[in-house]
Amino acid sequence: PTVSDLGVLPAYEAVAATGGLTGHVVGMVLVNARSGPEALEVVESVRKRFANVPNLRLSGIKILADGVSNAPSRTAAISIPYRGTDSLGLLEIDPANFRKLATEADKRGLIIHVHAIGDRAVHEALEGIAAAPTANGNTGPLHSLTHIEFIQGADIARFAPLRMAAAMQMLWSGGEHEPEIDEALQPPYRARALHDAGALVSGASDWGVSSPNPFLAIATAITREPQNERMPRELMLQAYTRNAAQVLGMADRIGSIEPGKQADLTLVDRDVLAVADEQVGATQVRWTMFGGRMVYRA
Repeated sequence: PTVSDLGVLPAYEAVAATGGLTGHVVGMVLVNARSGPEALEVVESVRKRFANVPNLRLSGIKILADGVSNAPSRTAAISIPYRGTDSLGLLEIDPANFRKLATEADKRGLIIHVHAIGDRAVHEALEGIAAAPTANGNTGPLHSLTHIEFIQGADIARFAPLRMAAAMQMLWSGGEHEPEIDEALQPPYRARALHDAGALVSGASDWGVSSPNPFLAIATAITREPQNERMPRELMLQAYTRNAAQVLGMADRIGSIEPGKQADLTLVDRDVLAVADEQVGATQVRWTMFGGRMVYRA
C-alpha cells in the first residue's frame, strides 16, 4: 500500500462529518502478502490520518493468503490437488517473509486479519502468526483468519493456544460437499469443530459477495449437514455479537448489553432461540438503536 491508497475511507469520513455514520466501521489496511515489515509504516500513516473520525477505526492489516476454491479459478491453496487436475491452487504467502511481517504487526498492536480459504493457506497463516507470540510474548491483539473453508484436523486445535479467532461465513456452509475438493478435506466450514476445540468463532458475511443478513447465516448454521457440524443458536448469536466485537478489538465498548458499554440495540420480531428452525431465517428487524439514538424503525 501507499499513503494515497485510501479506498473508501474518505467517503466514511465525509459521512461521519455530517453525523450520519450510524454504525461502527472497522477497517483493515490491505497489505500485500509478500510485503516486508516496512509496509507497516504506511499502515501507521493511514491510521493517523483517520484517527479522529467518529465511529471509524483502523485496527490492523488484511492479508490475502490465497484465492477461491470454486471453478474456474481454483486458486485457494490446498494440500490435495483439485479433482481432475494436478493443481494445488496459489499460495500468496511467502512463509519466511510473512513470519517477519506478522511479528512486527503484532509488536505494534495491529490486528492481523487473513483471508485463508484452502487448508494449505490456513496452515501457513497459522505458522506465520505463531511466530509473533514467540517473539513478543502472548500479549498482542486477537488475530483472525476469515473464511477457513477447508482446514486440516491438526490445525483445528491450534487456534485457541495461538489466540486466533475464526471469522466464518456460515451462510456458505449449506452445501454438504464441494465437488472440486478431495473428500479427505470435507466437510467445509468446520465452525463447530473449531468451537469445540476452544477457538473463538465469529460471524462474518463477506458482503457484498453474499448477504449481510446474520439471520440467514444462523439459519444455515443450525440446520447444515453433517449434523455434527451444526452450531447451536446461542453460539451463533454470540458469534454475531460478543465474538464479533472481540475480533474487531472493541469488546470493551460493544458486543454485549452491559453497564458502561455503548447502547447499540436491535429489536427483532421473534425469539430466535425459541422459534422453529425454518422461521429463523425470516427474522425481521423492528428497530435499531446506535449509541442510545434510534436510527431505524421498520
